[in-house]
Amino acid sequence: MRRVGLFLAMAACTAVPPVSAPEVERVILYRDTVNVVMSDGSLCAVDRPGRARQWSGVTAGCPHALEVQVFALPEDPRRELHRGGDLVTIAGQGWG
Repeated sequence: MRRVGLFLAMAACTAVPPVSAPEVERVILYRDTVNVVMSDGSLCAVDRPGRARQWSGVTAGCPHALEVQVFALPEDPRRELHRGGDLVTIAGQGWG
């Protein structure tokens, strides 16, 4: 009985690695939408409302609800963004 208790105590102390949340891998800014590709392969999007030059919203079409703010439209119809910019903020992180 004592061995079973020791085994259970040791099993309770075994660390289970945390499951990491998917991260934003790519951000593509179009004139009418922002597409966000996540590290788990899912594709999320936020549509531009009407003709707004700046907008915000929550990603749709994927299992991740990320808050997105767009501060400027691209000059070209499609622009792939990189971390550290100021055109788009996703979950508090700048992309540009």
